[in-house]
Amino acid sequence: MRSTRGLRIRPVKALGLLALLLVAGGSSIASPVQATDFEKEVQAAGERGVAYLSKIRTIDYPYYRRHPLHELQALALLVWDQPIDQVRLDQCLSRMNDLPWDHTYNVAFRACVYALLLEKNPDDADAFARLAMAAKFLVETQLASGQWGYGLGYLPGGQGYLKGQASARIVDEQVAAANAKLVPYGREVRTSANALKGRAGRLTKGTHRLVRITVDGSIRGRIRDGDFSNSQIAALGLAAAFGARLRIAPDVYLGLSFPPETVERAIRAWTEAQNADGGWGYDGARKPSYFSMTAGGLFALKACHGLGEKLAAADTKKLAEVLRQVGPATDKAVKWLEAAYSVEANPRVTDAWPEDSPSLFHFYALFSLERAATMSGLAKVGDRDWYGEGARWLIKAQVEDGGWPEETVTRLEGQESPDAKRARRDIATCFALLFLKRATSRIVPKEVATPGGARNP
Repeated sequence: MRSTRGLRIRPVKALGLLALLLVAGGSSIASPVQATDFEKEVQAAGERGVAYLSKIRTIDYPYYRRHPLHELQALALLVWDQPIDQVRLDQCLSRMNDLPWDHTYNVAFRACVYALLLEKNPDDADAFARLAMAAKFLVETQLASGQWGYGLGYLPGGQGYLKGQASARIVDEQVAAANAKLVPYGREVRTSANALKGRAGRLTKGTHRLVRITVDGSIRGRIRDGDFSNSQIAALGLAAAFGARLRIAPDVYLGLSFPPETVERAIRAWTEAQNADGGWGYDGARKPSYFSMTAGGLFALKACHGLGEKLAAADTKKLAEVLRQVGPATDKAVKWLEAAYSVEANPRVTDAWPEDSPSLFHFYALFSLERAATMSGLAKVGDRDWYGEGARWLIKAQVEDGGWPEETVTRLEGQESPDAKRARRDIATCFALLFLKRATSRIVPKEVATPGGARNP
């Protein structure tokens, strides 16, 4: 096309040219304005959601002990580029650290929180210590099948199993390792013995329920039931932790170690359980494929592939073998998502849970979609703008006070107290905020992204 620079265009012709440009599909004049308006809507929705999280009170209710509400709130506050309500954030951090470190979901999301805290302050030895402990927990509670279960809190006898396992010594060791081994951006961290003792003393408050776990001990054998819900969130926590290691100081961040076998087992679990249609169900006993599990499987395989490529030099043929299986498996998963795609429900969930609603775990499904698409570098799922459609649905669904409606759960779980019901609303709000901010690109840095796919901005 000839350039019009320097040409004098008469007013009538100019108007005609403008009309042609506006009528033509994908007008270069209209699109930037529309994009700006949409971005403003997303930003406004996010600001209202963050304000909602800053206002809500903390509920000391048993529902929180096995649901990562405090972790999700802290994560949502950290990923949004808003002035952080430090009091509210500190409240979330304090409360989540007071609770036992025994549930896969909680610990995996804690890893994400500590990774972001380290991004903001690489000298934060406390955050490093807790990140290292979260990574250790996830590595050592992986089942022999390669899956993760709900964690130690669901062992026979529940919390009673943790009695008497004092952990102040573990915290001391982790903080010492952080000070001795962490060299953020090439600057050595030095501290006196008294300062180290003081820091360890502060850390021991509320951490008495941490446990030392050994790979060859009895714990893994006692956690028998794994599923792909816990497994996809465990993959998120490991990717966040490993990403922090690569981003801050890859050669000296020795407190975070990842055996290649962890990645190998995880990839095998996902690829061997993939259904013929390309999707995944909840677990081996509940096989029908549905959206949140299939999106979660796509994310987990991509994340494990990224981890595996960084660890391959340290291992061997086994890891290389399973890495070759990821491409075909993820291609099939993408095709499944394209066929079942919707942002208005959790597609095909009633195939697995026939007595429940199509919106069962809908907000969780949106967060699963965001993780899968971001990690895979997908601007679209098929010909659908997954982010634009999902964000518009969330903007429309946002409640007047800035939060989102409560997450739909199974009929049995829905018979709860008002506090538990409100807690599920707060969880839905956190998932909505994480989707709107494309949080995965912050939680899992590009250093862990699988090569070959451009990450979303």
